[in-house]
Order: sequence, then structure tokens, then C-alpha cells
Amino acid sequence: MLTSFSLENYRAFLEKTTVELRPLTLLFGYNNVGKSALIRALALMADAARSSGRGVLDLASDAARECDFDDLLSRSSGREKLRLGLSFQEGENIEVEIAQDLRGKRLFVSDLRISQEPSPPEGPSLVSAQWIPVGPSGETPGYELFVDDCPAGKTELRFTSLAPTKLDVWPHQAADKNGIDEQNTRHEAANEMFVRAARRVDNMGRHFQWLGSLRRYPPRYGRYLGDPPPRMGPDGAGAAEILAYDKLDGGTLLTEVSGWYERCFKRRIDVDQSSDKRFSITLEPIDVATKRQVNIADTGEGMAQVLPVLVAAAMARQRHPWDRWTLAIEQPELHLHPAVHAPLAEHFCEIAAMDNPPRMLIETHSENFWDGFYRLRLRALENLEMSFVRRLGLLSHFPMLAALRGQIRRELLDLEAARDALQAKASPAAGFESSARQILHLITSSGYLISNESVTFIRNQHDEKWTLHDVEAVIAIFGEFLRQTD
Repeated sequence: MLTSFSLENYRAFLEKTTVELRPLTLLFGYNNVGKSALIRALALMADAARSSGRGVLDLASDAARECDFDDLLSRSSGREKLRLGLSFQEGENIEVEIAQDLRGKRLFVSDLRISQEPSPPEGPSLVSAQWIPVGPSGETPGYELFVDDCPAGKTELRFTSLAPTKLDVWPHQAADKNGIDEQNTRHEAANEMFVRAARRVDNMGRHFQWLGSLRRYPPRYGRYLGDPPPRMGPDGAGAAEILAYDKLDGGTLLTEVSGWYERCFKRRIDVDQSSDKRFSITLEPIDVATKRQVNIADTGEGMAQVLPVLVAAAMARQRHPWDRWTLAIEQPELHLHPAVHAPLAEHFCEIAAMDNPPRMLIETHSENFWDGFYRLRLRALENLEMSFVRRLGLLSHFPMLAALRGQIRRELLDLEAARDALQAKASPAAGFESSARQILHLITSSGYLISNESVTFIRNQHDEKWTLHDVEAVIAIFGEFLRQTD
């Protein structure tokens, strides 16, 4: 199962950025700071794993939005290479550097690193390969292979995703039989690591669901076409078919999806299968005497927009432990009334709290959604339910941490000036207390946690009662926060 991914020189992410995927990770922040780019980078890697013959990246995928390779690169670096990485619970770590040939026609991997953590008792823990272009003497281009940093000769690698699928060993380059035998051993070890890495990447691609922020309306009528789709499209296409086949097979997806509608809207969702060849998704009230089914195409926009979100969550919840999915969802609250944003967040938190949960990466602009998530996180922290707290990741600062730290340092100047005045037994400038409360607001509104004791201490200090000891304590609290986020 995927546990983290990394980016470098990708769009807004100039430096290497590693994102740990907890059972639920929330992205919350302003427009145009990289939240969608982050999610679509993961979708781009998953699309490459599922595409056939497109190579290391599939620029024709929905996640790429018909971009050129240059459009993926950070415009601040001037570098013409992109680094992407994936890490898995089983211990494999894959990192590739991707470049474009001089004609701008093909993408190729210029550097590859596959490692195993912890190091296995037998076999290598690191295999790497570096692209060697045509040399001055006209040598054939290929990859220089290294196994645990020991040279293993030149080889050809073929990529259909981030992991190589084939290692073609070139004629032996060792001088004697012992050298040839040692080179063969290294090639076999490298091949085994390549096979395992390719299997992990393929599994990630097959068990990945991305939902973009622009989701299509469910069809008024759907047709049975043999089998349900294995996943929905990024626009939510396929949600109705998945529910229809689930009801046909006596599954529980429809029951779970309907449960959320019933709690939040007092409406039950169902699949009308009265026709032999067609079906439709309907809603009906649950608390009125006269039941009247309404096609979802005739209901409010929010009712339809949230349907694929709930289907994705239900599918991820019901997978077997060995078949866990990764969900990446943009703005799940789209077109919903603000009053139901928090219940939607709590629904995802319930899934994160289950045994063997999926990994869910969610982008939102909704303060109500964030508030529902954050309230549950604080409640768990207060009740010392640390196993649940660790399941929830909050990246509301992402990638705005540098700006946040800069604001805090500026506010700290007022507090430090007050401390210096009190140490000199002089009267500090008025208003320094508001700087402490402003820093507290910056930290908590950005989703960071500091101890409840610290929050209570700062909030309970009345303006006329600040002593030197109080000011020094507050400076220490915020200084510790800056050290932890450095």
C-alpha cells in the first residue's frame, strides 16, 4: 500500500517535497498554492501505471490536462528534469528523474533509485541506474547499473510506469569468469527488485481513485453493459453503474451511500430497476407518508455532485485489507450547503478510524469541512486517542509554511521588545499582548496543534496582568513551534 509520495521541480514544488499519506490527509489553503497540483501529481503517476505503452508518464491522461512536459516543471528553477517518488508499506521506495530528449518528442528516465527498507537479510537494499547518452567514442547509450553502489555493468531498461518492467543484460563486460559470475548475481538481484517495484506500482495504479472538482451529472437512465467499471472517472462517471450492479448483486454499497443522504437530507437513495435494460438513480423522502421517487437528474446540484464522493468512500471502506485503495478527492463538498460540510468530513473520519483503512487525500476550500475534521482531531487529542490522531494528517499549511513562519517571526518582535523592556524594569509598548493572540490565531487557523495548556495559558492572560515570566513563557511556546516546523 502507498504510504507517501514525493515531488521535486514539479509546478509550485521547487524543492523536494514528501507527502506522508495517513488514512485521512486534508489539504486546506488559498487558491493557486499547489493543492490541486499535488493531488494531480499522484493521479498522473497512477495513470501512468494503468496506461499501456505510454512510458514513464502519460501526458494524454486527464490529470495532465493535455500539457507538455515543460508545463509540469517548476518555472522558478530553470532545471529541465522532474523527480517523482513513491514509498510503500512493504518497504519499497522508488524514485525516478524524468527528462525529455533533445527533440522534445520522448520522455525518458535519466536516474533511477529503488531501495528496500529495512535492508533485507539477503539480497541488495539499493539498486540504481543512471542514463549514459552516446559517448564521444560513439558508445551505445544505455543505463549504468549499480547494486548496493557496486557497478554492475551497462544495461537497457524499459519503462511503462515509474518502475522498469524489463532489464536486458548486455554482453558481459567483466574481464574474467569470476567477474562474470559476480555480475550475473547482481543482475539477478536487480531484476528481483525491479519485479517487486513494478508489482507495487501496478497495484497502486489499479487501486487508486481520483475525483476532480468538476464532476458530471449522473445519467437520467443508465444501461447494463456487462460489468461495473473497476473505478469511476475523475469526473465521477460510473458512479451510477457501480450502484446499479451493487444492488443487482445484493451488495451493501447502496445501503452505505444512502445512509449518509438519510442522515443529512432525510432522503433515501435507491436504484430503480423496473426496466429490464435500463436503471435510474432516485431519491425519496423518508419522513413523509406519501413516498415519491425523484430521478437524481431532477434534484439539486449538490445531491448529484456528492454521489461519486460517497460511492468512492464506500468502495474504499469495503475493500479487503490486502486490497486497500488510495483516494484523492478535490472539493468533495462542492455545491453542498455549508451545514452538511462538517458531517461529510466526519464521514471520512469514521472511515479513517476503521481497521485497515484506505488512504484518503482530500483537498477543500470549505472552512466548515475543515472545522468538522479539526474538531474531531482536537477531541481525540483531548481524550488521548493518539492512535486516531495519528491517522489524521492536516496539510492546511501546504505549501504556505514559510509564509506562516515569517508572519510569526514578525509578531514575535513585539513580544521580544516587551520582554527586553520588562527585564530593564521599563514599561513595554502597549499592544504587545495582541501579538501573542495573533500568533495563536495564525497557528490554530492554519491547522497546527499546540498543547491545550499553552492555548489556555495565552488566552487567559489579561492585558494588565502580563509579567516578565508570562512574556518569556509565551515566547518559549512559539519558539518551540518554530523549531518543530523548521
